[in-house]
Amino acid sequence: MSVRAWQWAYRGQIAAAYIDALRPDARARGWRRLLLGEGEGEGEGEDGFVAWVAEADGVIVGFAGCGVARDDDLPTGTTELLMIYLLEAHVGEGVGRSLLAAFESYCRAKNLMLASVWVLESNLIGRDFYRRTDWVPDGVTRDHEIGGALHRELRLTKRFG
Repeated sequence: MSVRAWQWAYRGQIAAAYIDALRPDARARGWRRLLLGEGEGEGEGEDGFVAWVAEADGVIVGFAGCGVARDDDLPTGTTELLMIYLLEAHVGEGVGRSLLAAFESYCRAKNLMLASVWVLESNLIGRDFYRRTDWVPDGVTRDHEIGGALHRELRLTKRFG
């Protein structure tokens, strides 16, 4: 599911050769590391990683995950939405909003007052999704290497409380 979600989300933004070379077995190893890591809290994996999944008829159709923000310029206690992906067939059904709501409820329950997310500048669907859910660009950008090419990312933030 992870590979299929990534492939449709970034087709046309990231080199096709890289997208087509993604393999579920490699992604599964990464997920095991994240989910079975040495987190400090119940249900938390490596580096405090927490994940949510959305199901339809017993099949995972979307997922989201967060962890401690990796950017040194953000205040201590900021959390980072590391990923939110859906199968293409489930876009527009409210699955993404439900996953985002679960993340935001988690932040409020943990008294986390600020969250960040990085989004490819070219990802107009993702940028629009975050804009409609009150995330705002904070002016910070970076170049991120994916598949041997640099891609511009924008950082968005959202305050809670």
